[in-house]
Amino acid sequence: MRIVGLFCLAVSTTEGAKCHAKVNPYGYKTSPYSKGDADNAVDRTDVLVCPSSKGAVLVDVEAPAVVDDILDTCCDTKPLCSTMYEKNDGSDDDKQKCASEQAVVPAALKCVSSDGDSKCATAEATYSSKVDKKHCCRMMCKNTVGGFASWMKTRSDERQNCPEKGGAYKVSDTAYCASDTCGSKDQNTCCQKQCSVGFVLFADKTKVDSDEAVDTFCEEGDFQISDAHCAGPTCTDVDRAVCCQQKCSGSKEGKGFKTKTEDKTAEGTCDDTDTVHATAFCVGSPCGSTDKGTCCQESCSVGFRKEEKEVKVGSSQFCNKFTDSLADAKCAGSPCKTTDSGTCCAEKCSATFYDNKGKPSTGSSSKDSAQQKECKEPSSKVSASGTCVGACADSDEDACCEVNNSTPEGTADAHGVGLVSSVAMLVALSAAF
Repeated sequence: MRIVGLFCLAVSTTEGAKCHAKVNPYGYKTSPYSKGDADNAVDRTDVLVCPSSKGAVLVDVEAPAVVDDILDTCCDTKPLCSTMYEKNDGSDDDKQKCASEQAVVPAALKCVSSDGDSKCATAEATYSSKVDKKHCCRMMCKNTVGGFASWMKTRSDERQNCPEKGGAYKVSDTAYCASDTCGSKDQNTCCQKQCSVGFVLFADKTKVDSDEAVDTFCEEGDFQISDAHCAGPTCTDVDRAVCCQQKCSGSKEGKGFKTKTEDKTAEGTCDDTDTVHATAFCVGSPCGSTDKGTCCQESCSVGFRKEEKEVKVGSSQFCNKFTDSLADAKCAGSPCKTTDSGTCCAEKCSATFYDNKGKPSTGSSSKDSAQQKECKEPSSKVSASGTCVGACADSDEDACCEVNNSTPEGTADAHGVGLVSSVAMLVALSAAF
């Protein structure tokens, strides 16, 4: 108790304790430090917890006598596990090695203890080094020796089973178990349910109650279920961002994309003269700026030019030498890409097709003979001015190949003479009778 002026002021104090005895790392409800350690044999009834911004506990540091000052003194920014630990076969002599040959030190994982110098607590602080070593050395979920795999009634390996029902499950590529070995309790971290199994559209939401494999549903609107996976073995509403794909042209106010000229609210806006894709979907929901390339379509007439040397503001692509004109079409997204040339570049029929019973064309105005196509209709010839829809294909044959209905020279006269002779003979026979 301190006397301030004429008043007595009560101040909470703690005497003779180290920081790790009075403070827990961020996220820990109970102390991770050994209760049997002499330095830690302190009543932890009113234990404090470090904030997320400074979540590691400074070890071997005396806790302030005034409780209100403890967090400022005892908490530090979490250092990366890799500052002190490495794999069992690592070569850095200044780092401690994981005990298990199957354990790794995840690159982004951070220690819960700090030495105050941007590293995990040192080996001398036995209570903290044991905590961090167990925390930092992990088995990856996908480990082929002791990790997880799809459910099997009888396993011939040492791996853990993902759930039997609601599969098949994907084993996370990036997650890791809680220690250097995986156990059944790690299933919630390691096994990821398919969105197409755990989710249904809003119209089918009653299946959540009738189908044990279905966990939840997308919100009402224009969505489709993605081929991604939920974060765990049970899908939740949080997984909607990954599993429920918003349609680019969402009909609900505030959803999907819009053009610059549309007077409405949307999650994204297409640039310049682009139009909103009528059938495409965003990666998830809500739509974001990264979906613009999928949801916005640039016109071929804007994104392409007929030949490379042509000067055309705004165009990023050009057509090949067999092109007759730019098609009245749209690229798959925005901006146009080289792969859109098959849609945007309307090729000349004569560059690909050749006359029935004829031979492939030669010369720079025609494609290689292996790429050319024969007009299949008997006596058909290639239209000299014909144009394919885009890159010439089998489907363009009707437009490119004209059936030759002209009669060979002299044939009509011969038929005419024959007809006149026949009529004259009939007249003569009639007169005889």
